[in-house]
Amino acid sequence: MSSKILETFTTIRNTKVEFVEDSKFGTICYMNGQIQSATLDEKLYHKFFSDIASAYTENTKDVLIIGGGEGCLAREILAHKTVRNVTMVDWDKEVIDVFKSPKYANLWAGESTWTDPRLRVDIDDAWLWTKNNKARFDLIFVDLFDPETSFEGLERWENLLVQLRGLLNLGGTMVVYCGMSGEDVYQETDMILNSGEFWRGIEINGTQNKFKEISRYQVNVPSFEGEAVFIKAENYLGLF
Repeated sequence: MSSKILETFTTIRNTKVEFVEDSKFGTICYMNGQIQSATLDEKLYHKFFSDIASAYTENTKDVLIIGGGEGCLAREILAHKTVRNVTMVDWDKEVIDVFKSPKYANLWAGESTWTDPRLRVDIDDAWLWTKNNKARFDLIFVDLFDPETSFEGLERWENLLVQLRGLLNLGGTMVVYCGMSGEDVYQETDMILNSGEFWRGIEINGTQNKFKEISRYQVNVPSFEGEAVFIKAENYLGLF
């Protein structure tokens, strides 16, 4: 297997981005030394991720993506004609711009994804955006870097999920990428969604607010050299 660096740069957010031409996996994007996406199997990851929601009905209008910089998750969601709006929140404009450029757009999401009038891209810190946003969504996808496993990292992770819980509509679904199998972040995520005052302990008019179902999914992604893990949480009553 051989590889050749095509381009490397560091964004204003201090993210080191590398594009590498690889004889096995096609063009690969690395960020801060970690593989983020490879053209050979990105569709496997993103279609699996999108399909976990399995709720693209006529009532599924508004979708939120936290992260998702290369636009491929948005591509899979926009393929469902019932979707009215997709809001993608990513903090690194330079990353978005390079994936939208003629050089890389059709290797990943495709130009038609970026020009779809249903797609809105907000350049912002996800934690601040979710704290300040008042809109509600039928589906929420969290597609960020692998969550940090330090105490501070997991506390920040919980804070984000707690904020997102208030943005789901009645009957809404949230799907969260939890890193790779063996990193145990999915266990922490499951605990956050299953317990604590924010998820199971709120009672309104004597009725406990809870998720109807919390399920774990995983898929082998060859370029990741392992299985990506996701958790789906379906909002039961929507009483936030």
